[in-house]
Amino acid sequence: MNNSIKERVKKAAAFICAAAAAFTFCAVSLCGCAADGKTEPKQTADTAAPAATEMPTSEGMSDDDGGNTKINNGDEGVGDKPEMEKAPSQDQPKHSDPPVTGIPNYVKYGVIPGSAGLVLVGAVVAAIILIKRKKNKKNANTKFTTEENTAYPKSVNRMYPQSQMQAQTFNGTTAVGRLHNIGRRPSQQDSMGIVNLPCGTLAVVADGMGGLSDGDKVSQKIVMTMLKLSENIKKMTADNILFKAVAIANKEVNAMLGNSGRMSSGSTLVSVLVSQGYLHWVSVGDSRIYLYRNGCMLQLNREHAYESNLIVEAVNGKISFDEIKTNSKRHGLTSFIGMGVLEYVDGSINPIKLAKGDKLILMSDGIYNTLPETEMTDILTHTQNAEAAAAEFERRIVGYAKPKQDNFTAIILDI
Repeated sequence: MNNSIKERVKKAAAFICAAAAAFTFCAVSLCGCAADGKTEPKQTADTAAPAATEMPTSEGMSDDDGGNTKINNGDEGVGDKPEMEKAPSQDQPKHSDPPVTGIPNYVKYGVIPGSAGLVLVGAVVAAIILIKRKKNKKNANTKFTTEENTAYPKSVNRMYPQSQMQAQTFNGTTAVGRLHNIGRRPSQQDSMGIVNLPCGTLAVVADGMGGLSDGDKVSQKIVMTMLKLSENIKKMTADNILFKAVAIANKEVNAMLGNSGRMSSGSTLVSVLVSQGYLHWVSVGDSRIYLYRNGCMLQLNREHAYESNLIVEAVNGKISFDEIKTNSKRHGLTSFIGMGVLEYVDGSINPIKLAKGDKLILMSDGIYNTLPETEMTDILTHTQNAEAAAAEFERRIVGYAKPKQDNFTAIILDI
């Protein structure tokens, strides 16, 4: 149960309890006022009331004209001897009980029934609170969090709950959508960053490898290095400057891990540079870069996974094609930042011409392993802009409620 719901339940419970208490107080007061107007004899300072726990004896009793027993209210002299009780008449039961005068007023005038009502109201409110807590606890099993992981530098790696997303544009873009969610994992291994440059926009997504130690630190290091190096980018050139940025980022990570730490931690990397209607991109690992144009999605890079090696072996006749899908290691990465010497690095050799209405999507595998390309295409086609698309991506992924949902991160650029 989030804080707003808790506060509303607490306020409602307090209001109901206060209303019940006020109602009970008013009821008691009214009953007391009504009791004051009854013909029952009042106790005065001259006569003491009988003890609440004792029944009246024959002393203090006298007969009225009708033969019924009544309480001596002090009209008779103190020294007068009380008359003897008459024998019961034929019309009167032999064992007539005397009036019960020892019952406390708070019982007679309804305080106990009012208190019981108050207790009942309190019990109902408590039951409602318990039911809501149980329901929210159950919903928590299928709900992903989007709270910010404070271990990440705020300038580099942020959570973007949709309620806090603001329309934002960068050089060469009309809108930017960002999505960063922990999924069902105990920690957030993904990092992301985007920066506005004099010549355009640079965006980067890094997916720390959850199976290795300190994947989050490696992904943070990559993003921070790429953003810092972007300060030296003055203009778009035919040569892909992102290759040099990857070389420096890999060197920085290897130095951070040391010789003994290599292969013990790592991260993927995808990055794009958009400038003056052109695109350069670079990729290491299995994160993806898509170009959306005219209702179609085109994957620009390939995954550096062992499955690609198996395909080559199958083409060369070393294994059958059926063995590719049955190999348990086919999803293992063959190239990633943090392994030391990189096995593969992909990227654009020449700038790619972009068109108005194009969209670029950088994403970690937590997105494309849940959303099929057909569904992603449908979202991009029917949403108004990048912000709306990012929000719908998250809504759909949360809706799948996968029990082992990976961290999922994406940057969407409207061109």
